[in-house]
Amino acid sequence: MNPDLDYYQEGLILTIQRHIPPLPFGGRYLGSPRTPTVWDSRNDRLAFALDNPPLETEPLPDPQVATLTVVKDRSLRASDGRIVAGPRLLACFYNGDPERECMAQIYDGVNYPLHCGYIGCDVEPREDCTECMDCMTRADLDYSLEAYTYFDLRNRPEFADFLPRYYGSWTFSRPAGRPGQSRPVRMNLLGTVDGETMSNMIANSLSQRDSQRPRPLPKPYDDVEVRLSVLRQLIELDNSLWWNAETWVTDFGPRQVILCEEDDSVKLINFTRARLYSCMRGNDHPNKYANDDIAEPRKPESPIEMYWPFRPSSDNFLRADGPFRYWIPETWIADPELAAQWLVDTFQSSSKYQAPSDFFLNLEYHKKLKEPTLDLVISLRAAQQLDIPVRGGKGERVDTSSHEKVRDARGVYSAFLGGAEKTRRVLVPVVL
Repeated sequence: MNPDLDYYQEGLILTIQRHIPPLPFGGRYLGSPRTPTVWDSRNDRLAFALDNPPLETEPLPDPQVATLTVVKDRSLRASDGRIVAGPRLLACFYNGDPERECMAQIYDGVNYPLHCGYIGCDVEPREDCTECMDCMTRADLDYSLEAYTYFDLRNRPEFADFLPRYYGSWTFSRPAGRPGQSRPVRMNLLGTVDGETMSNMIANSLSQRDSQRPRPLPKPYDDVEVRLSVLRQLIELDNSLWWNAETWVTDFGPRQVILCEEDDSVKLINFTRARLYSCMRGNDHPNKYANDDIAEPRKPESPIEMYWPFRPSSDNFLRADGPFRYWIPETWIADPELAAQWLVDTFQSSSKYQAPSDFFLNLEYHKKLKEPTLDLVISLRAAQQLDIPVRGGKGERVDTSSHEKVRDARGVYSAFLGGAEKTRRVLVPVVL
């Protein structure tokens, strides 16, 4: 047994203190306040943590202090028991009160997962990858990203029903495994959520390890219509996060989704791969650009365009190789045109969104679609009174230059603009 890894056991009592997290850093955020340091797997990871402690920020003048009693470990784990993604997730009693249950997200770099999740490192860590092997920086970055995401979203009423409550960011000291030494660990405190992650539910439904399709999911999710209702909620949530909150959850998938069986609703957790445009240099989110040929530029982009199942993108919700491949109807796997039909039927008449852009409707690959789906595209064009290219014909070339700043819902065409540094924001304490 690893005493450091098994520290967070049922019955553990932590004394916690309010903490201001660092701003998100690295990449397009405002630089990095710490020098990347690669942990050598031949050395003691605890010693690495002591040499590279979590970032310190301006202390609060009179920080709130409380206790947490651990009652259950709810961390996402692989079949061999390893924590597979992000922070430890612990169900706790606040100040020992069973009526005040909450969830603690623990960013302990010593036993933090050693992979960054990017291509080439998503299964096993590479020892030459700083993102993988600098576990302390990874823990700090995840801590800051999630803190600022929850902080930003908690006061937006459109997300209130889709997120656990955020009770602020905290720090605590734990034994360092050496006489007289302790080390700091950061955490975010969330409201408890009754439900099960979609990833766990899908994993439990697989009939065997090498199965490519799940056996029927438990009620009520064995009903295709219920699953489609959930899928619609997720599409609307992802779209609203992207456009209204300027937050792109780059790895949006089943492990972030908690299914609440009581009312078929969903909650979203885990923002360790979020991109927060409000914290980036030169915020160039596409909703900043007003185009003369888009009547209502502030409306969210069309879900038909964003989630079109024939778009060549593996993160597309409706594709057979996408993150929700075990959730979408099996008939869509064999015939993705059914997914396209559902998308049009579900969102075409909604006034909440922009109409599909002419850039999207005139893409060349639409000409290769089968008759029913091509007819869908033609009907969308006709609804907007656009020029309709004939199958196999040349059609009229569409000038897409004005779309290049807003096109591709994930910023493929967005230029990096640079810009002035942002004013530092302080997370205001919230009383649980």
